[in-house]
Amino acid sequence: MGEEDTNPRPRRDFPAFPFEPYPIQTEFMSFLYNFLDKGGGVAMLESPTGTSLRSISFIRLNPSLCLRANLFFNSSWFLCSLVWDFESGTGKTLSLICSAMQWVVDHKEKKQLLKSMKTDAKLGEANDDGNCDEPQWMRDFDITDVEKKEAPRKRSEFVVGDFEKKRSGAKSVNVEKMGVQSLDDEEDFLLEEYVSEDESTEGGFEKSKRKRDTDSNWSSSSDEEAYEEEDEEVTPKVYFCSRTHSQLSQFVDEFRRTRFALALKLACLGSRKNLCINSDVLKLRNPSRINERCLELQRNQKDAKLKVLDDKGKMRRSKGTSGCPMLRRQKLQKLFKNEVWNTGAMDIEDLVQLGSKIGTCPYYGARNMVPSSDIIVLPYQSLFLRSARESLSINLKKSIIIIDEAHNLADSLTNMYNAKISETQLKRILDALEFYINKFRSCLGPGNRRYIQTLIVLIQSFLQKLHEFLSTSSYRDEQGIKGSLADTSMTINDFLFSLNIDNLNLVKLHRYIKDSKIIHKISGYGTKLASLQSHNSICSDSQNNSEEGSILSGFQTLDNIIISLVHNDRDGRILLSRPKLSGQKEEGYIKFMMLSGHTIFSEVLDQAYAVVLAGGTLQPIEETRVRLFPNLSRDEVHFYTCNHIVPPESILPIVVSHGPSGIDFDFSYNSRNSSNMVCTLPLKFFNAGIFFDMLQWISLSSRSPGSLGQQSIPLVSARLVVPQLKTKIEELGRLLCNLVAIVPEGFVVFFSSFDYEGRVYDAWKASGVLSKISKKKIVYREPKSSNDVEHVLKKYKETIASCDTILKDTGINGAVLLAVVGGKISEGINLSDGMGRCILMVGLPYPSPDIELIERVQHIEGLGQAIPQRCNKPFRNSSNDGHEAESGFGFLRRCKQRGKEYYENLCMKAVNQSIGRAIRHVNDYAAVLLVDSRYACSQLSQNMSHPTNKLPLWIKQQLVSSTQNYGEVHRLLHKFFQFNRQKRHT
Repeated sequence: MGEEDTNPRPRRDFPAFPFEPYPIQTEFMSFLYNFLDKGGGVAMLESPTGTSLRSISFIRLNPSLCLRANLFFNSSWFLCSLVWDFESGTGKTLSLICSAMQWVVDHKEKKQLLKSMKTDAKLGEANDDGNCDEPQWMRDFDITDVEKKEAPRKRSEFVVGDFEKKRSGAKSVNVEKMGVQSLDDEEDFLLEEYVSEDESTEGGFEKSKRKRDTDSNWSSSSDEEAYEEEDEEVTPKVYFCSRTHSQLSQFVDEFRRTRFALALKLACLGSRKNLCINSDVLKLRNPSRINERCLELQRNQKDAKLKVLDDKGKMRRSKGTSGCPMLRRQKLQKLFKNEVWNTGAMDIEDLVQLGSKIGTCPYYGARNMVPSSDIIVLPYQSLFLRSARESLSINLKKSIIIIDEAHNLADSLTNMYNAKISETQLKRILDALEFYINKFRSCLGPGNRRYIQTLIVLIQSFLQKLHEFLSTSSYRDEQGIKGSLADTSMTINDFLFSLNIDNLNLVKLHRYIKDSKIIHKISGYGTKLASLQSHNSICSDSQNNSEEGSILSGFQTLDNIIISLVHNDRDGRILLSRPKLSGQKEEGYIKFMMLSGHTIFSEVLDQAYAVVLAGGTLQPIEETRVRLFPNLSRDEVHFYTCNHIVPPESILPIVVSHGPSGIDFDFSYNSRNSSNMVCTLPLKFFNAGIFFDMLQWISLSSRSPGSLGQQSIPLVSARLVVPQLKTKIEELGRLLCNLVAIVPEGFVVFFSSFDYEGRVYDAWKASGVLSKISKKKIVYREPKSSNDVEHVLKKYKETIASCDTILKDTGINGAVLLAVVGGKISEGINLSDGMGRCILMVGLPYPSPDIELIERVQHIEGLGQAIPQRCNKPFRNSSNDGHEAESGFGFLRRCKQRGKEYYENLCMKAVNQSIGRAIRHVNDYAAVLLVDSRYACSQLSQNMSHPTNKLPLWIKQQLVSSTQNYGEVHRLLHKFFQFNRQKRHT
């Protein structure tokens, strides 16, 4: 990247691409490569997703691609950001891999060449120096290389060490009167002496004068070496992150298709829940409990004699081995890593299978591979949570970070830092702290006693605040109608002042919790007691495997709340609320809600060489820029977008404003449940030539002199009165009854929520609409549990595949899948070919305006203002008076540009994600039906905030924005599917 490279020619060849790329793929890869070559930055890439499957020719591996030189970036490199926007069908993942990794390989080759040239120059100078008395072998000797080999470093995370000996001077405390039998080894649960330094300590943190820190380490058996040389860090690295493990596995599959799979090292990181192979730990199921148990086992990595109760109720000792059996032999971890490197890129399922075969933990095995890997595949949380980066020893300096599925990145980041603690959790922690300090008071030093008392005071303040809130959570409006104020919010400072704890040093308190290991000491002591006397109330709490029932998880949540209160006052809000679940006891909770995505994103952005945001729909980019990197101007954010690779005749998006009986489709919140339908429509509607059974219910307010037959009728319109039975829900069902007859194979219908989908399904079932639909297509429903989605999709796919064979004589021509916007199916499922011949979007899925959404909108509304406006009024819960969310919608109507645009964008991003599930490759085809009159718009009345202007370009260019009646929709669909069937058969 010297002066001769200031204006390099854009690279157009990418030999690692497994087949001949399309022109738009070449443009995409060239753009990303040259962006990296010119200094990196922030980029947003918008492109359709999915790949056209073609024959793959195997290419001889270029030896230069196997280069594994450990090189450092030139100091002249600077940070910038890149954002890419892709639509379905462009081979986005392959393009990202082949362009980014090609740049990494080329860069290493350049650096290696430069290093070789410098070495040759030094040797030449040494040979020309005739006055040098040193022999050649001494001049060639590099002491630094020897030092690197002979000075093994401790692993940053796994250090072998013995547990600290028991305190010899600990006094025995009689707890029989507390109903708990004394333990012989209770000294193990004593906190080590904690001595605070002077308040003037830099950064306000305290340091613990500790003998040894062992809790976070695991050890190997005594016959194995405790230390080994740590792998040298490979730079530059590429970090690829996405939201789900399935999306990460898809990335690994695409990576295997390139020549880089044999040339570069890939490490795939995942959660303990997905990678753990300890059957006893997996039985816990809950991710938080799995994490807790894993850490607990590592703190007990030693041979121990466990004290248990015999049949006579007396204590006896039995030999046992504590710790995770999958981490006892460090040699197996090394074998695991070597097997992965020899095999090539492995996804999470492959790592689990390999770990089970060898008998070692794949979770920690994958973590050990991070330093020597060229590319790291990991979920969002592992990259953006500071604690996760520190735990994984992730070094982002001068790295390339690619963030896939970045359409809702800002909200995803802020949600990671949310923390909520319930009233039950607070009470359990308080009981555990009071029990512990009463048990060990005489053995604890002054530092520990002071901090435990501080924690008790803090928890009592939280509980008092909740009790005050719950006792005043009712109101009477101006008409005297009683309701409830379920939610309220306040700034961080207001919350601290209201508790009268603004004088506490929460940073030091957080440091104490972390350094003293008090969380694990107290929860461990409770677990120990639980094994002896399960009837004790505190012990029973420890046995609870639920997330909220665990003292350990409650303590961790409390610590998250404490550190959240240290944030800048404008970065978040404190919410006081209680769940609105019918039939259950109301329980209050305190929640910290993170609002500032910029605070989180800047920690990553400031270290990286380049950040690439990729997705199918990233526009409007201004919202993303303002929320994530407001310090960068619009010109500093590189934006690239490309069109869909499928031809225009393979896409048919239509706005459906009216149903078969002429009822106007308006699924807005206030009108979608309306039963009285009175509509005016042109009488030429009846000339469509399609008979509808609804005609028997129609009465005309004025008779036409003409006939309702096929001939034209001059009468402009007539007023149709539809009885209450003719609801919009039934009209929607009637629409589907007609559509299933002409839409082949798979038909996916998206609703705004599971609640509304359930109401629609029940109404169709009661009215007989569902049975009519089932005569043509078998109906499936998306389950609320994401674990059951794969089973439903499998049945859905099998039904479609059997239409031309098993179901051929039954009249069944496919299947209907009732799905939900924001569910698993809408976010990352591939509905290509017959699984998604038609996508129907019911209404505009605006999210319900709860207090969290309102706070987020207010925050975005105030971005850029010196003193943002905010409302301190409690949020009204009107579930009892029939005007649910009315206050929230009223607030949103008063919003100005940024807040209003954000709310509209939330809706349309969800629409775009859902309809983007179909048309995944160049030979695919599908229709998209937007069923709501609010989508319809004439060219004269259209404006930038109109929903259709927020559709992807490939949809907007082909959109039929208005139709006269359902007959026109029917005719367009029939022609579209007939054309594409003939096209595929020729």
